Amino acid sequence: MKKKFLIPAILILALLVGGILWYTRPVSFWEATGMDRDQITGASGVAIENSIQDGDLSTQTWKMDNLTSGQEDYEALLTLLEDTTCRSSLRNLLSPASSYSSDAITAQIAFALGDQLVTVNAHHTGQVLISSPGDSRTLVFSVSPRELNETLADFIQQRGVPGDT
Repeated sequence: MKKKFLIPAILILALLVGGILWYTRPVSFWEATGMDRDQITGASGVAIENSIQDGDLSTQTWKMDNLTSGQEDYEALLTLLEDTTCRSSLRNLLSPASSYSSDAITAQIAFALGDQLVTVNAHHTGQVLISSPGDSRTLVFSVSPRELNETLADFIQQRGVPGDT
């Protein structure tokens, strides 16, 4: 009687583990966002750094606007993102969270696909939140390298202009 239930249980467990491994497999930035590089009509980015010094909270922002194909900054930005590997989080299978924790530094990139918007928010936890027209909610991915938020923020700070604080 035990074998009758053991074999199906092992098969179900193997399918579950296989499904999890497939769902969380490494994918490219393009696969994670569902974007086609040739369909991007523009990009912009913002880096936000929050800090506390002597009990006073300050926020600094840097931004890059109106990036288009062929511009040096645009091509360099896409090169940074193309070197990123994403793994889908199992949290995506749960109901959407109402909020995410705030970080000391966050980098946000927005892409225009005609009249559709795709946003990529990189956090210090090694996670990226991607919202795109194809999905009705924001999906969570773990990224490699984990320091993508710092890399993007440095890129925006070096090539962007300071924003209003």
